Amino acid sequence: MCKKDYRQKSGRLKELIKGLEKSVSQAEEEIKNLTESNETLYEQHKRLCTPEGTGDKTAVKMIVVTRGFTDFTDARKFCCHAGAAPFSRSFRTPLAALFHNPTFRYAPCGAEIFCPFGTSCKP
Repeated sequence: MCKKDYRQKSGRLKELIKGLEKSVSQAEEEIKNLTESNETLYEQHKRLCTPEGTGDKTAVKMIVVTRGFTDFTDARKFCCHAGAAPFSRSFRTPLAALFHNPTFRYAPCGAEIFCPFGTSCKP
């Protein structure tokens, strides 16, 4: 590709990126306005953003995916859905059973896998 063609293509792509960034910022502003205008959405959003590391996008996604938390009957089910708490099915399940998951063996490229209790393990 000659320099002239590259410059033209680069210019078109830069304009496209600017347009996409503008669209994203408009969508984010509209979402922010919607959450602030509805009292229920505002409270849910505020509570979801309380834990460190949870941002606006994650909070809005959780509200949308869970349909305003109406899909779950209790907090335990939501925590399991969000991956925030490792619950076992039986009260007397050994601790080792929490770490057993056959899919861990098939992780590609030896990548680290998140395990319960804040440890990471390699397959």
